[in-house]
Amino acid sequence: MKFRPLITFIIASVVLVGAWRITQRKAPTGDVQTVELYPGFIDKINDVRSITVKNKDGAVTVARAGDRWTVRSLDDYPANVATVKQALVQLASLKIVDTKTSNAAKYAQIGVEDVTSPDARSRLVTVTGASTSPALLIGKERAAKSPMAPGHYVRRAGETNALLVEGELGFSAKASDWLDSTVADLSVDRVHQVTIKPHDGKPFTVQKANPQEQLYTLAEVPAGFEVRARATVSSIGGLLLDAKFERVMAASKLAGLTPRASAVVETFDGLIGTVDAYDVDKAVYMTLKFALQPAQAMAAPTTTTPKASGAAPAPANASALKKPADVTTEVEELNKRVAGWAYVLPDYKSRLLDKKIDDLIKKKESQPTASNSPK
Repeated sequence: MKFRPLITFIIASVVLVGAWRITQRKAPTGDVQTVELYPGFIDKINDVRSITVKNKDGAVTVARAGDRWTVRSLDDYPANVATVKQALVQLASLKIVDTKTSNAAKYAQIGVEDVTSPDARSRLVTVTGASTSPALLIGKERAAKSPMAPGHYVRRAGETNALLVEGELGFSAKASDWLDSTVADLSVDRVHQVTIKPHDGKPFTVQKANPQEQLYTLAEVPAGFEVRARATVSSIGGLLLDAKFERVMAASKLAGLTPRASAVVETFDGLIGTVDAYDVDKAVYMTLKFALQPAQAMAAPTTTTPKASGAAPAPANASALKKPADVTTEVEELNKRVAGWAYVLPDYKSRLLDKKIDDLIKKKESQPTASNSPK
């Protein structure tokens, strides 16, 4: 009986050691957790010449052109440099957490199958130019244990083992996600008037007298007519407010075409924007150009109520208007962005250029006279 406690201790120790070994086999080792997916790639980022992201539906390639990055499928339209740099840093920062399946039949379960598979959900990222040139299949995202440590299933192209890695991964296969889609952004506080020139109709102008007015009026309403809805008229003043494109191509492809409509946007501080719209393959592409006309600039209006007794009246909406030097810089920057390009803006923007004066007015309703008015 005196050996029973010793035997019990030995059995318990064997069980604990066995359990510890099983746990260690299942858990990633400390060394694996600190291994970079692509060691040394962080030092080679500046050598990268192109990034291609491919999925079953298509591919996008962003490539270095001198000191710029461009999207090849969009006539080499400039890419958003911040997006490119972020993607490369994400790739260089990936850490291996665990080794997963090497069974090709199970790849689809975690989304690391070849992109050529009919129902593939993977993305293949290929980087060229650096001595370390990653080619990585990105699969499903795994729920992170903490907001600071997102995880993804991946497989290095040409290898059989899938991996669980820690780190962010963007790499969209959609071209527009690599761009800054802003074309222009002229607030309605700045816009004095917009003139629409239909190809087959009479030009018309919507305008307002000063920046603090929110609604626009239709200039030169024909006798016997009135505006249908002032809100519709006012919407034209926002033609270049937060204007972002959905598609883009080289403007040279519009050679020989006649604009379906044009617009001239004039601000109180002297900026003039001209927009021409063209029909191309069932889409409306627009070209833009900007100019500075200081003679058109209007001093910021003043409020009628002074801030304090004896104080000079305060400018109303002064912050919306820019100084001549700032407008000059703005014009240069806008032209640098839009010169040589044609854009498809959202439908609600292109529809503004389709407006004709007949869409904005209606005949005045006849007013009852004294003789036939109800008693």
